[in-house]
Amino acid sequence: MNILTHKLPEAIIICDEKYLINTDFRVWITFEEKFEELKNGSKEAFVEICKLCFKIDDVEPFKLPPTWLDTAKALFAFYCGYDDIEELKDKRNEAEDEEDARSMQKSQRIYSFSFDAEYIYAAFLQQYGIDLTETNMHWWKFKALFSALTSETKMHEIMGIRAVDISKITDKDQRAHYLRAKRIYALPDMRSEEEKEADFADALW
Repeated sequence: MNILTHKLPEAIIICDEKYLINTDFRVWITFEEKFEELKNGSKEAFVEICKLCFKIDDVEPFKLPPTWLDTAKALFAFYCGYDDIEELKDKRNEAEDEEDARSMQKSQRIYSFSFDAEYIYAAFLQQYGIDLTETNMHWWKFKALFSALTSETKMHEIMGIRAVDISKITDKDQRAHYLRAKRIYALPDMRSEEEKEADFADALW
């Protein structure tokens, strides 16, 4: 969906029914953490995800979607930036149909919304004048702004360090410099975003 021509979604469709969701970026950063637990078979994580992501009021009892699997797939599609589960499946099929999709060199993960929280906060304040502790922002808008961070921010510099391929550096001193920098800014989970999303999707499909 083009965010310039369409209104950002406030609901998802599950089994032909519309469910209002919480779209704030904080919710979906937490969703990423909880989804790892769900992928490992935690029933408690699914309950927590539902409480977190769906808009539930105190007036009417919340009616859960028919199946947990359809629910998880729809939430995951929104997290990835798609408002339609079929659109996400089509994108996955396109990637799998590429002859060398699985043989391509895996890229390292270069950021973590949780681990890099302070750097991300500083980057948004520096580049956009947005204080993330004092604003409510749609998840898709947050992702778009994050992807456009410039080299003037420390977060962009850190991502550049993590993306460097040490094997291609021939200068001894430069190689040592980047090895030290990589150790300083190393993430606990070095899978790329594409690999994480693929792992999530494999667990669902």
